[in-house]
Amino acid sequence: MPLVGLPWLGRLHDTRKPQAPRAPQRLKITDIRIRLPWLSSFTLFSVIMMANSSLGFYVIDRLDVAAHQAAAVVGYALGSAGLGLILMQTIVSRLPHVAPRQWLRWGALAGAAGFASILLVGPAQPMAVCLSYSVAALGMGAAFPAVAALASNAVSASEQGASAGAMSAAQGLSMVAAPLLGTALYDLLPPATFALISILLLVLFGATWRGTRGHVAA
Repeated sequence: MPLVGLPWLGRLHDTRKPQAPRAPQRLKITDIRIRLPWLSSFTLFSVIMMANSSLGFYVIDRLDVAAHQAAAVVGYALGSAGLGLILMQTIVSRLPHVAPRQWLRWGALAGAAGFASILLVGPAQPMAVCLSYSVAALGMGAAFPAVAALASNAVSASEQGASAGAMSAAQGLSMVAAPLLGTALYDLLPPATFALISILLLVLFGATWRGTRGHVAA
């Protein structure tokens, strides 16, 4: 029976009005709504790139670790950082009532403390770098999810893709600029790289307080 209706199918007309294709949403990185998340993402990825590109040289030059042993020290430090990231992101996922701005604020402060403490490590305790990296990683583990949440919450549903693209641009730009800056600073003065990292994170910590005065803290 369905075959009987086949000759009439070609005579049917679609009564729906054709819709013009919509241009994809675009979001400039200068958009004030994503200014804090974008600058935060750029800062966080930059400090990670600068720290990791300088750590090996710092261990050899400032902590007097032999070149063949420096790889082990750096490996333990990065492993400690990985554990710190996993631990903190697990904690963040279990505390959804804490606002993203709070995680970013205190994560940046903890990261600044961790990276700054590297400057206090002496040649007699090179493995203390692992503790410094663990503290820094706890801060980064709190800050990274917060940045993603802030960026997503700042825009409408139709702009989520554009927001993600803008945040990816921050990551890409940091991967190009940060290692160059970190290496140049290290050539001038080895401690300068980790000092700058701490300063940048402290600036980010201060930036999270903007817009909260007179209101309940986010």
